[in-house]
Amino acid sequence: RPGKADQAALDAVRILSLELFECDVWEVISNKNRLKVSSCLRWTGCDWQALGLVLYKVQQHVLQVVYVGVSIECRRQHVGRALVKSVKELSRKDLSCSSAVAVVQKNISPEAVMFFRAVGFKKEELKGGDGEKVFLRMEMKRQGKRKSEGSGSSSQGGLSLLLWEEVLAQAKYFAKRYGKESKAEQEKSEI
Repeated sequence: RPGKADQAALDAVRILSLELFECDVWEVISNKNRLKVSSCLRWTGCDWQALGLVLYKVQQHVLQVVYVGVSIECRRQHVGRALVKSVKELSRKDLSCSSAVAVVQKNISPEAVMFFRAVGFKKEELKGGDGEKVFLRMEMKRQGKRKSEGSGSSSQGGLSLLLWEEVLAQAKYFAKRYGKESKAEQEKSEI
């Protein structure tokens, strides 16, 4: 998070986000969507290199993994799996967090569905779903704690789930509207 980490590391994460989804990650996160960023970085001896990043939020006892992205040269090397594991570990510290979910557009990201299933998420039917989205859930295991009754419910009453494509479209709209897109595109062309 800006102001909380080394500026070179933040820049590496920003550069990776421009590579992955053509938008500055720091423009995507906002107080409104309450997204958090976790990343996997490598020290190259003189600078930071971002290998991958995950955007997530915790709301009403549920961790939602909104986006997982890995640098092209680091794919198929368990970076995405490590990112999901790190976010799960962070959410386990929050004793109220009972499950993790991901919502993916079925026709846009079939490989994302396969990835989430490979890291332990199970496909579930979403009440009132339109068939275009795949809802995936993983129950969180607590060490030394008994699972409370009723925590396995798939009902998401009042939970506001984010869809990555909508979050990204909104970020790009606001960036363009307020003139930030040209700066991000400029920096991408310099890379």
